Amino acid sequence: MNKPLRPPWGYNLPRLQFVAILAGVFGLLAAACGASTPTVTPRPPTTTSSRTTAVSAPPMTTLQTPRLGHRTKVLPAGYHILSLSCPTASFCMGVGIEDTTTGTNGFSITYQSGAWSPPVIVERGSTSVFEQINAISCPSSSSCMAVDAGGHALEYIRGHWSAPVMVEPGGDLSAVSCLTMSACTAVDSTNAIFTYNGTQWSTHSAQSNGSQGLVAISCSLPASCITLADFGNAFVESDGTWSPPIPIVPNDDHASGPALDSVSCVVLSAFCVAADSGGHVWTWTNGTWSPVLSIDPPLAACIRSAGSGGSFSSTGRCGAGSGMWVSCPTVPYCMAADSLGHEITWDGRRWSLPAKVDQVGFTALSCASTSFCEAIDSRGDAVPLGSVRP
Repeated sequence: MNKPLRPPWGYNLPRLQFVAILAGVFGLLAAACGASTPTVTPRPPTTTSSRTTAVSAPPMTTLQTPRLGHRTKVLPAGYHILSLSCPTASFCMGVGIEDTTTGTNGFSITYQSGAWSPPVIVERGSTSVFEQINAISCPSSSSCMAVDAGGHALEYIRGHWSAPVMVEPGGDLSAVSCLTMSACTAVDSTNAIFTYNGTQWSTHSAQSNGSQGLVAISCSLPASCITLADFGNAFVESDGTWSPPIPIVPNDDHASGPALDSVSCVVLSAFCVAADSGGHVWTWTNGTWSPVLSIDPPLAACIRSAGSGGSFSSTGRCGAGSGMWVSCPTVPYCMAADSLGHEITWDGRRWSLPAKVDQVGFTALSCASTSFCEAIDSRGDAVPLGSVRP
């Protein structure tokens, strides 16, 4: 269960306006009596220059002006989105978990031509079987592949879901990426990697020590993917061969620091962005990872504060999931969204400052283009990011 949320931004605004009005009245009285008020000249913002700072910006507490805007209620209470995939601006598919009094079910929800469908139960659980769909990848508006916590894969073809197919008995498939429905790659919560050729699944293994938990994957070409382990390593596939673990978060420890959360690779490109739960990103270009960039100071500050009492993964003070997700539809554009309700954009040169666009925080994100990014928040609302649609 999540801890109670803080009052939303603007909660005390009426009282502040009242205080401002009183101050104005007293200022006029003082001027009438010949009093003078000293003028305060604001200091210019300090410009920070560091390889671990993404932007030259005012102090870390400064954000863009909040623009809490349009949102659509798409989920009733008890439904939680875990993954979202939008291959086009007219189609998205989200999957997740429904909590019931007797257990959990796996469900999906669809966005088509401007409207969201009611949630559909795809896998029904019982008192002894808990169903949860962890991830989805849709290469087109008529086809998707989903994976669940029980080691199954499920295909969505032209409006219909297939029966679950066992990929890993006793496993927990955590992420999937499909370029087509005959070129899918999935990963699990240990170090196993699975590929689908349109007919059957085969198993591979990342070259790790077995303690890695693979949490995200994105493919730019068939047999060319990047997967992340939550303890700070990346694995890169090139022409079907997986690399040894590449540490992109030096000396990372999930119990005392943020873990890797998300990766997005631009199709037909050698460009990817990885993000962690502490507001950091890394860029993969020309076969190398960039130095770390801190693009989300509010999330980093929250994680540092919340983590002082225990594991980052268990805290709810930084929003449901306590992390950051990234989606890059093209090389010169990426969108990041965090569990505090901020959006951050990359224009090919620099990341913007975080902008508060949601009160409760996001749990999933997907961008079909530079003008269509959709996010789902922990309250079950769909929120357009970037160019706000009516």
